[in-house]
Amino acid sequence: LIERPTDAVDVFQNESDYKKRDATYFDFEKVPEGDMILSADTVFAGKSSLRMDGQHPFSSAFEMPFSELTSKDHAWIRAEVMVFPTVVAENTASLVITFQHKGENYNYRSLSISAGDLKMKPNEWNLMKMDYLTPEVRSQDDHIKAYFWVEGTAPVFIDDMKFKVYEPE
Repeated sequence: LIERPTDAVDVFQNESDYKKRDATYFDFEKVPEGDMILSADTVFAGKSSLRMDGQHPFSSAFEMPFSELTSKDHAWIRAEVMVFPTVVAENTASLVITFQHKGENYNYRSLSISAGDLKMKPNEWNLMKMDYLTPEVRSQDDHIKAYFWVEGTAPVFIDDMKFKVYEPE
């Protein structure tokens, strides 16, 4: 088994020992399902981005059972998203990755746009990256769920949200 971190930050250091594949990509060019709004005014790539705020707090989510994610005992997930915050304040918006067992979260990780090491600038496009080590799952049916979440009221635009899976060679 892989050594797992004891704090809330997963650091992926030995990328060369893993095989990478794309899991999913949200370009926000088509109207997503649910209560989401596209914007043609603030765009990183293509013709539109996803406009989020307190009334529209959740992005599309990447969801996949562990059994489809990997046949190994673990995998790394890399999430990348372009973020255009109108305000950078504590707990305004976060990239979230968690595992779910029978609807309950475990191994919940989040990265806030106000995290100091991100140096996120308001009213500019910023790259946000997060690595996540899958937990020792309780069931092969447990699934990963990853999404962007706006906790404040100020608008945040996101574009080109990507999720990659890294499996041990």
